[in-house]
Amino acid sequence: MNISLTPELEKYVYDKVGSDRYLSASEVVQEALQLLEAQDRCREAQIDASHKTIAIGDKQIDRGEDWNGKTLINSSQTIAQAILDQVPAIICADNLEGYCIYVNARYNKVFRLSSGQRVGRHLQELFSPERAEILLQQNQIVFAAEQVMVFEEDVPFPDGLHTHVKVKFPLKNARGMIYAVGTLFLDIAERKQAEKQLQSFTQKLQEQNEQLEEVSRLKSEFLSNISHELRTPLTSILGFTSVLLEQFLGPLTPKQSEYLALIRTSGAHLLDLINTLLDLSKIEAGEMGLNLAEVNLTEICQEALQKMDIKIQEKRQKVSLALPVARERIIVDRERAIQMLLNYLSNAVKFTPEGGSIVLSTRLASTLEMKEQNLSAEAMDRVSDFLVLSVSDTGIGVPVEKQHLLFQLFQQVDGSINRRYEGSGLGLALTRLLAELHGGAVSFKPASGQGSIFSIWLPLFEVANC
Repeated sequence: MNISLTPELEKYVYDKVGSDRYLSASEVVQEALQLLEAQDRCREAQIDASHKTIAIGDKQIDRGEDWNGKTLINSSQTIAQAILDQVPAIICADNLEGYCIYVNARYNKVFRLSSGQRVGRHLQELFSPERAEILLQQNQIVFAAEQVMVFEEDVPFPDGLHTHVKVKFPLKNARGMIYAVGTLFLDIAERKQAEKQLQSFTQKLQEQNEQLEEVSRLKSEFLSNISHELRTPLTSILGFTSVLLEQFLGPLTPKQSEYLALIRTSGAHLLDLINTLLDLSKIEAGEMGLNLAEVNLTEICQEALQKMDIKIQEKRQKVSLALPVARERIIVDRERAIQMLLNYLSNAVKFTPEGGSIVLSTRLASTLEMKEQNLSAEAMDRVSDFLVLSVSDTGIGVPVEKQHLLFQLFQQVDGSINRRYEGSGLGLALTRLLAELHGGAVSFKPASGQGSIFSIWLPLFEVANC
């Protein structure tokens, strides 16, 4: 936006006018254009001593042939009035005595006034004594502060109260003295209504969250209670089954031995499921702690593989252990670390066909690598390195459209009623929760060619940090 007024004309105005009641021509136009620019309503305004007209938007205002102080002042006021009348905001100004000295066209239209009904009248003539006193006090505050101030209040309009933000600003003359206070009204009724709706929505959402938290708490409490109730008799069943299988009470027929072995296997599977439910309920209730200790990495990997040995042999699968990491000892909860590996290995054995291959491997990774893989872990700001325990297989893999179900409670890749593979859908979810309890994370990626790679990322703490 270009505003130009020659120094000679500026000086002419100051010398000829010299009144505290007027701004200089350039200041009047500058103030008006700044308001107009804020509303994106003025495309161009130019003042140049060599031209006869002034362009404001699409309008041309004739400055006249006689270029003297009075014409210049009248011209600048005409320009300012033309600009301010285009502003889609209510604007008015009162002098320090409380008399209205200016209103724009928008003001008259909104308040349904003619051009002369407001200007020249005192605030006490226009408003109730209480409201007039408030307006006078606000003007005095702006005058004393000598700066723009904002007031929020309900303003009475012909159609009712509207919540407005009033921007009040001091108006200064050419000598820098404040002679009036301008007011720009911004209607925020819609914003206030939106705020109320948002507040109501937020409150309802909070109430729903509290209800969900209560439901989750009751669910965890129920799972914990029912698991305890189931585990006690089941433990007795497994104990008596073992006694019978040992034939302490007499010999068994082959069929009896077969049935008792099936009871023990099924009971052990059910006990594992109950223990998993108990672990989940403890984690969700924040009641599960970790027994962190320094352990041998090779030993926990070998122990996990040994526990899966029978199932691996039944399917004639090839299992290998790759330990290229130079770190022999790590800080973890030994029991939970083995449990996480067993969950991964159990899935690998289940979904890998007979004769397939399974590899348990370890490596070191940096927090930078985790960020590159879009992984997040609670311990990332406390350690620089992570131990990655990975189980890869040559199994059936996971379809892309099903990968989002991984690590979610009670979710399985094959969720159909007649699914081929058994399972509760809890193992991967529990692994994720246990890894997060350690301050780590879990991940999945398809293996090259065929199969899957499931990984556990555990922070490498020093002994002093445990």
